[in-house]
Amino acid sequence: MKMRPLRWLIAGIALGAVLVRFSSAQPSSPVDPEVLQEIQANGSTRVIVTLTDTSALRVQQIAQRIEGVLRELTPQDFQLSRRFQSIAAFAGVVTATGIAKLERHPDVMRVQLDLVLRAISPQPRLQPHLSESVPLIQANSVHSLGIRGNGVRIAIIDTGIDTDHPDFSTAAPGDRIVAQNCFLSGASCPSPPNVAEDGNGHGTHVSGIAASDGSVSPVGVAPQAQLVAIKVLRDNGSGYLSDTVAALDWIYTHNASLNVKVVNMSLGSLDLYTPPCDTAYPAMTTAINNLRNIGVISFAASGNNANATQMSLPACISTVVSVGAVYDANVGSISWGNPQVCRDLTTAADQVACITNGVPDLQAPGALITSSFIGGGTATLGGTSMASPHAAGTAALLIQAKPSITPTEIETVLQTTGVPVTDPKNGQTRPRINAFAAVSAVLSCTATGAIFRIERATGNVCTDGSFFSGNADVAEYILASEPLEPGDVVELDPHNPKHYRKAREPYSPWVAGVISTQPGVVLGARGHYVGERALLALLGRVPVKATTENGPIRPGDLLTSASKPGYAMRCVDVTQCEGAIIGKALEAFDEGEGAILMLVMR
Repeated sequence: MKMRPLRWLIAGIALGAVLVRFSSAQPSSPVDPEVLQEIQANGSTRVIVTLTDTSALRVQQIAQRIEGVLRELTPQDFQLSRRFQSIAAFAGVVTATGIAKLERHPDVMRVQLDLVLRAISPQPRLQPHLSESVPLIQANSVHSLGIRGNGVRIAIIDTGIDTDHPDFSTAAPGDRIVAQNCFLSGASCPSPPNVAEDGNGHGTHVSGIAASDGSVSPVGVAPQAQLVAIKVLRDNGSGYLSDTVAALDWIYTHNASLNVKVVNMSLGSLDLYTPPCDTAYPAMTTAINNLRNIGVISFAASGNNANATQMSLPACISTVVSVGAVYDANVGSISWGNPQVCRDLTTAADQVACITNGVPDLQAPGALITSSFIGGGTATLGGTSMASPHAAGTAALLIQAKPSITPTEIETVLQTTGVPVTDPKNGQTRPRINAFAAVSAVLSCTATGAIFRIERATGNVCTDGSFFSGNADVAEYILASEPLEPGDVVELDPHNPKHYRKAREPYSPWVAGVISTQPGVVLGARGHYVGERALLALLGRVPVKATTENGPIRPGDLLTSASKPGYAMRCVDVTQCEGAIIGKALEAFDEGEGAILMLVMR
């Protein structure tokens, strides 16, 4: 095999290895100049080695390619620290002799410094302020619909999490933090192995913003979401890029059991990049893309350098949703950083914090945020680190509202429903997330253009919002064999042909629908409302009498007839309810009997 000409000559002398550069006319080297500078200065350095394009290869084939390169390196050449499974790359400490071998290997595409990533440095701890960020993005209004991130899993890649904190354990002990792992090169993970215990506080604070149940700190954006805690940053807030890539690789290769849907990375590089920076670190980009291809969306803080055009890595990657920070209230004058990076002389809700880097995909509240902290308490911090989990938590709400939603759809709906805010340092306007508007858009299915549509595969009912609020848009007169009231669930009367009565039993095979109130359009001849004639809802939204005998009702639940005459209940198993479904709940109902809005299913 013909080898690529060496661009660097390794000359051994008594004082150590010396690198001598050949003519610039030689072919381009896969080794970044910064790597060579570090080796010249220190004799060795930490690197990430990325192999030539292997996008079509499977895990076993990737492993074989990596092993083929490693076989040519001796312990004096290279000390392996990370071998990835779904990414054709590995990481470790390389010497001058190792660089010479990697440079001429035909499978090596890039040798780069293993960057140091840090928790995006927040404003120093301040006296607690009233939390106003969740109401600002109207996530509390989403909670009132019964949408609280139930069952959606968010991976927090950070300094870990205080696993004993009441905000993640009081409401349902052992149920909120469903998995954890630790990836620290050159440092010890907490004992026992694979524990992501937080000794810094940053990761716990970020986790609380995304998913605190409100036991101690204010309620988070998705208070019933489940967490996968991953420690990639030491207790001093720093870690290596290869450790974060390893964490993303672990999620991808184990997601059949982890079932992560959202990733939050409130961390970044000290070096800044102009987006998109997909070629800056191919291993990181591949890890992000792998996850996105299986339906996992990743969010990252844009960074706190007050740069008008550039961002930290990984936020600058095109398939990462980058998030900048706005204030959630007037908190007075704020100086950011020590030494000072920038200063906001005045502050107000939806004002972009001066530290926000670049032109991010989204803006979210990041200053100043009271959230969970190590030791079971709270702290008030600020920065783009605090903004990113607001977006990640909102994504969890969207996924609960529409489980089939894709990362691209999530990003699009967050951008199209957001509140426009302008960053004065670059004049660019970006959307500040509005959780309620985003969830409402997903529930209404307006993007389909259909006036009324039922998705047969999921049972989702979509409208274009043209119906009269709270009423059925279309109803028809029917004959009744007993007095009927608005909201009654009715069935065909088997003893009185062409007449209707209150439904008498669960999953009634005769169920026909619900009695309407003041519809916009009425079909059929007029008559008395109670007694001989009544109005049966055909299309739209209508109040229905409901009972929780089959469990609490949540928006989106299919409804069927209950054991109490004239009442609806939740359908738990659609196969049991087949032919007896009357509609879809639009409101939550926790306990007892009452009335809720329902979308009529036809």
